[in-house]
Amino acid sequence: MDIKKKEQLEKLWQELLKQDPSNDQLCRIIRNVKELRQKAWERLLEQGPNESDLLYIMANVEELRDQAWQVFLKQSPSKQQLRWVVENIPSLRDRAWPMFLLYGPNGEDLCSIARYVGPLRDQVWQMILNGGDWDLCNDMEGNLLYLIRYVEELRDRAWQELLKRGMSDESLRVLISEVNPLKETAARMLIGRSPTRENFCHVINRVDSLKAEAGKMFLGLGSELTNKDLCFIIVNVEELSDLAWTELYLKRSFDNRGPTKEDLCFIIMHSKKLRNEAAQLLLGKNPNNNELECIIKYAPAFREEAGALLGKGAKEIIEEILQIAGEEQQS
Repeated sequence: MDIKKKEQLEKLWQELLKQDPSNDQLCRIIRNVKELRQKAWERLLEQGPNESDLLYIMANVEELRDQAWQVFLKQSPSKQQLRWVVENIPSLRDRAWPMFLLYGPNGEDLCSIARYVGPLRDQVWQMILNGGDWDLCNDMEGNLLYLIRYVEELRDRAWQELLKRGMSDESLRVLISEVNPLKETAARMLIGRSPTRENFCHVINRVDSLKAEAGKMFLGLGSELTNKDLCFIIVNVEELSDLAWTELYLKRSFDNRGPTKEDLCFIIMHSKKLRNEAAQLLLGKNPNNNELECIIKYAPAFREEAGALLGKGAKEIIEEILQIAGEEQQS
């Protein structure tokens, strides 16, 4: 930098000092203006940097990293602050790591480090696995699930460990939703051991390769199925829609458990394959205006017939009432 610019910087620095710059402002100068770095650092030390100021400088200004570290140590850094150093400042990791361990990290701490710090990953894995003196929050399942989701290098090991220890249905649902390589395996386990409506729907919605298989198992529940369950299968498992429709419309109609008007509207809205059959059936059930509008919107083949039945809507009736009332008041 030439002499003129240095003089300009010095002048502006003196003006800034008169404004009592904040720690944040000084940190910005320390990071970005090499010519004023030392002066800004000395001013920051006079004002008293907090832990956030020091972490910022250690992370972004290599020239002052060691000095900031020494000041940082004098402020008795917390476990979370030391963890941040371990995860984000490689050159200080060896110094921060032993201090961090003195605090007794919990499962969340160790899982986060396993995710973000490759060189410590194997060591942290053994710590999580063995427990020892570490407070792992009594949530080994949660720790292993986190590693499966976010740490690809440890995924297979964590999965095998989770299989040994056992896992909840909720953990399997998370794996189905978030870990593609384990999606199908977790789905088979889930519906194999817990064939519930919630689990069947979860698998059908998220695992295309098992949609038909899970749908058949779901249909196999027979009389336990609600009409909503059958509607779900009609809409989401095309290969089984005819079977589910037969169960819903033909078989259940004999014992007055056939589709409600709400069921039929759902099918009209969401099933291209069966919307005409549903619309025709709905027209025979004295549909109200909202139901007729559903037919008009989604089933063009029955638009004219539904339109002929469409009466005044609530809005139109209210407008007519207000109009008559207004005329009466004027007369």
